[in-house]
Amino acid sequence: QVKWEVGLLYGIESKVLRGGIDDSQINREKVSNPSNIKSPARIVTISRLESKKRIDLLIRGFELSQSDGRLIIIGDGPERANLEKLASSCCKRNSIYFLGRVSDSERIAELSLADCFCYLDVGDFGITVVEAMAIGIRCIVTEDFDLKALGKDVSGIVSIKANEKKLSELLSDLPSIERSNKSNLKVLASLTWQH
Repeated sequence: QVKWEVGLLYGIESKVLRGGIDDSQINREKVSNPSNIKSPARIVTISRLESKKRIDLLIRGFELSQSDGRLIIIGDGPERANLEKLASSCCKRNSIYFLGRVSDSERIAELSLADCFCYLDVGDFGITVVEAMAIGIRCIVTEDFDLKALGKDVSGIVSIKANEKKLSELLSDLPSIERSNKSNLKVLASLTWQH
């Protein structure tokens, strides 16, 4: 998107530099040998709570799913009250947790406990997806996410249309999402500041 906009506005070709992580954030053992899905599963999202992040879609997809898991929503923002109201009206309201804004160490701790990370933003890239991949967590992203930028050898991440039905199907069957494997180490290495 940004590359296209620069070309359109300024008539020049540009190169987009994605956000990166520190090499020390990559847990090579967990990426190569990820954990099995726990019961109940922990589904985590980390996001500013605004409409373009589609947290409402995540809540509705979770409610429709057969998952007996827990949905952990980390972040704060202008849509928080609306999202809390939506969650409180769900039949799974006791399984949806809003943690608000947390410290970096708390964020990483919560992410490391996740079985699945969901990124439903309309944006084409999210550093939180890379952080989840770096610890071997299965990821669900929407088609807006530029999965091609990660390369053809990426594993443990699935891209879906932004709709409740497909999301609920995946959340109902998290083990169907391919596990990450050691091929992700090369992908992740290219996304570090040391690269």
